[in-house]
Amino acid sequence: MILDINELDTPSNTYCINALNATVATFNGNEGAIQNEMGNVKIGEAQLPENSIILGSAEYGGVIYYVLLLENENNQIGSFPSPNWEAEKEENKEREGELIWNYSPLKVGIKNGNEEDLNFKGGYNTSNAVNILVEPSFDGSVNLILNDGVQSPRMINSGFHVQANNRYKIIERYNDNNTNRYLLNDDGTIDELQSSLYRNFSKLSKFNYLGTTDGGNLKVGNYVFYAVSCDKDGNESDIICESGVISIFIGKDGDPFSVNGGVANENSYKCIKLSVENIDPSYHYIKLYYTRTTAQNNQLAETLAFKIDRLYEVNNNSSTIIISGNETTESISINDLNIQYFNANSAKAQALNQNMLFLANLTQDNGEDS
Repeated sequence: MILDINELDTPSNTYCINALNATVATFNGNEGAIQNEMGNVKIGEAQLPENSIILGSAEYGGVIYYVLLLENENNQIGSFPSPNWEAEKEENKEREGELIWNYSPLKVGIKNGNEEDLNFKGGYNTSNAVNILVEPSFDGSVNLILNDGVQSPRMINSGFHVQANNRYKIIERYNDNNTNRYLLNDDGTIDELQSSLYRNFSKLSKFNYLGTTDGGNLKVGNYVFYAVSCDKDGNESDIICESGVISIFIGKDGDPFSVNGGVANENSYKCIKLSVENIDPSYHYIKLYYTRTTAQNNQLAETLAFKIDRLYEVNNNSSTIIISGNETTESISINDLNIQYFNANSAKAQALNQNMLFLANLTQDNGEDS
C-alpha cells in the first residue's frame, strides 16, 4: 500500500490512496489497517497571546504544551486545552472539571500567595527551536523538560492531571510538599535555579560545631559530617559543606582523667549538636551523611560511611541538628561521598526512555563538547 505519491510512480500490483487525515495503525511493530484521523474542528475563541511566537510544542494525553516568546521577550509555558485555573478554591476539595478549549498559561507561579502565569526570562528566542519532552510524574501531572541546545536544560511541572473523558484535576501537593509551584520575582518571572534540571545551589554554607551533650547513644570514634540541600520531594544537591573531625570518646570534656578513647563500637552515651548556616533559600531541607573512624585494640583504623534517613528543616537559611546515635541510618560506600557529577551546560539532543532522560552532544562550561 503506497500513500501520497503520484499514481505514475507506483509499482504494479499496489494501491495508491490519499493519506489526508489517514494513518496506518501499528500493532506490536506490525503494520495493520489504515485508519481515519479525526478532522479539524473549530475551537471557538482559542488564541495565543497577542504578538507571541511559538518556539516549541509537544502533545501528551490530548493536551498540547507550548513554549512561547512573548512581546516583552519573556518566555511563557501554556497548554491547549487547559484547566480552569480560575476555579474557586474550596477547603478540603480538589479543583477539577472539564478541560476548556482555549489556550492558557500554566498558572503554577506564586506571588503574594496567588497563582500567576508562569513566565520566565529563559533566553529562548527565534534563533533556536525549543524541544519539549513530556515525562509523567507520580501524581498524574507531567514534567516538561525544555531544551534549546544552547542553554542548560530546564524542567517545569504542569500542575494538573489530565483525566479520562476530557477532564482535569489541578494538582496541589499538600502536607508542605508543594513542589509544583514556583515563586515569582517582583517582575513576575521565576529565576533559573527553580527551573533548572540540575539541583544546584547559589550560596556557600558552613557547619558550626555547638558541642556535645550527655544522653545520647553515639558510638566512639572520629566523625566527619557532610550536608546536602534537599527540596520537598527529596531531590538532593551536591555536598554543600563538610564539618571538621569531631572526636567522640568516653568521659567528660575538660576532665582528662575521665577520658577513654573507647574501642570499636563502644557507646559514649553522648550527642553531637551542630548547625548548618547560610543555606540556599531555594531549599527547604538538608540531609546528612557522615563517616566514622574507629578500630579494635591493636588493629588498623576502619572508616565507615552512613546516610541519616531523615530530613532536617531549614528555617531562616539555617538548620540546627542534634545527632544522638538513635537515628535510622543507611550504610553507604565512601565513594558515594566523592561522586564527580557531570552537569552539561547545554545538550543538542535529548530523549526519554523507561523514565530515564538521555542527553547527547553535551557542552560543559569550558565550551568543550563531549
